[in-house]
Amino acid sequence: YFKRLFKTMEANVSNMIEISNKYIKIDTLNTSLIFWINNNKLETIYYGNRIKSSDNYEILHYKNRVVAHAECDDEYFTGNYTFSTYGENCDREFSLIIKNQDSTYANRFIFKEAKLVNKPKYNSFPSSRYSYQTVAFIFDDEEEHVRLIQYYTCFLNSDVIATSNKIINLSNKSINIIRAMSLQLDLDGIGYNIHSFYGAWARERQEETTLLNHGVYQNSTTCGMSSHKISPFFYINAPKRIDGC
Repeated sequence: YFKRLFKTMEANVSNMIEISNKYIKIDTLNTSLIFWINNNKLETIYYGNRIKSSDNYEILHYKNRVVAHAECDDEYFTGNYTFSTYGENCDREFSLIIKNQDSTYANRFIFKEAKLVNKPKYNSFPSSRYSYQTVAFIFDDEEEHVRLIQYYTCFLNSDVIATSNKIINLSNKSINIIRAMSLQLDLDGIGYNIHSFYGAWARERQEETTLLNHGVYQNSTTCGMSSHKISPFFYINAPKRIDGC
């Protein structure tokens, strides 16, 4: 039944992922996520209410912001890239850390292409099903011969976008993956609230709201699993309109 329903729904919609030589646009039921291919990198320039397709999204570029000090600030500190690594001058918690064969940690991944693919299947842990379209972003570290593939998947009649990362060692040398986060999402502006949920028996899912300020906010548990005491789910919202979001 679900397969027949999925095929019927699929026949009534067009491509939800559009790829051009400068932009990649992912549409969900009510939202759009747009990337800009910028100097061999991939930058998130829009995530919000669904917008019409265009040949040029230059008006959305955050690169129009005033540069405080130098071009390097504009390039690395304020660019909303899909991942971050050592050696790129960015002031973030790095989403990807690899110890190379020579014991260095610097990797310079260059964006190569974006293409539509089948959603990866993960047999060792739960993952989303009934996906509609998946785009793969391929980056290569040509010095260390390591490839990074980022997958973004959209679904019919849903605003969910599922993400995952895959690291491929293309050399004959050993590498050590220290950290590989499934998502890095940089948001401009201030005034965001993060909503998390904790609880106990008979009082599950107590909502707690925290204002996101400078520093690090961490939502975690040390008991080895999620439960009624702590949930890995959280959501972020802006209580008032933030320019550019």
